[in-house]
Amino acid sequence: MYTILAVDDSVINLAMTRMILRSTYDVRIARTASAAMAVLDNAWVDLILLDINMPDISGFDLMTKIRGMAAHKNTPIMFVTSNASKTFLLRAVSMKAADYMVKPVVHAVLMEKIARVLTGRKETIRQEAFDLSGLNPNQSAKERLLDGFTMLSYACISGKCDAVESLVTQLRSGNFGAIVNKSLDAMKELLITYEYENIQKLISTLVHDLSKGTLVI
Repeated sequence: MYTILAVDDSVINLAMTRMILRSTYDVRIARTASAAMAVLDNAWVDLILLDINMPDISGFDLMTKIRGMAAHKNTPIMFVTSNASKTFLLRAVSMKAADYMVKPVVHAVLMEKIARVLTGRKETIRQEAFDLSGLNPNQSAKERLLDGFTMLSYACISGKCDAVESLVTQLRSGNFGAIVNKSLDAMKELLITYEYENIQKLISTLVHDLSKGTLVI
């Protein structure tokens, strides 16, 4: 069973999080930074749900401290906060947070986000696995693009933000035409806010049009 640490100064929020997750995950809770660090010093944690606005320390500063712990330098951290500020969201992205969720927490959405993050952690797919340079140079442009979209889709499912960004950049430099490039640019924008599902929808549309011959490259 995966272990999740929820860090929030609100007793009510922690109780709600535990109620939602306890049937599926081993849930640890902490109301302060020192309590969170104590848990991390003594337990293996697969995912950290972290509030941002706390009285003793900001979630961003606590994330920096956690990243300084050898055992948790790669532990996924998802921000769960009442702050919907784009500035905060972009800071979370720059710090490579696994995801960002705005309260109030919706049960189904939280469970879906956690499952996606943990799937990516379990797979531990190497970044090199998403390198288009390994594709067969003798393939047609259509075949290479379809293979690239397959890799991109798998990276989304795995929650690999860096891999998604890398693949989009590689595909963008492939000269597959204005329509494909416009869609790839849209994917980059969606990636900023971790909208993997909408990226998947764009990929599905492109693959469908390529397969039907309605998209010419």
